[in-house]
Amino acid sequence: MKHHTHEYGGIFSTDIGAGVTLRGHLRTDQPLVVRGKIEGSIHGTVIRIDRGAIVRADPLKADSIVVAGRVEGRLEATENILAMPGASMAAEITAPAVRIQEGAFFEGSITMS
Repeated sequence: MKHHTHEYGGIFSTDIGAGVTLRGHLRTDQPLVVRGKIEGSIHGTVIRIDRGAIVRADPLKADSIVVAGRVEGRLEATENILAMPGASMAAEITAPAVRIQEGAFFEGSITMS
């Protein structure tokens, strides 16, 4: 199995590939990278939405969330949320730490808790 490294030093052992569309509820206790399309609720530990991925989440809940693709919906993190350059987010965000890098698009609201 191919593992993907994320910026926090761990690996992504679960991969939703570019050709995959998932509708419904996804729950994982492993780091997850999304390259395809997901509509529904997502619950995990560390979740990365890769460039080219599209996620419509209600909600997307995790310890840490990294967005490089497109996300719409409600995002809740217990640790942090990071929007990378090129990310597109139309979201309601709740997290203790939020970082939106230059080149990322964000529309919505942020609650720091």
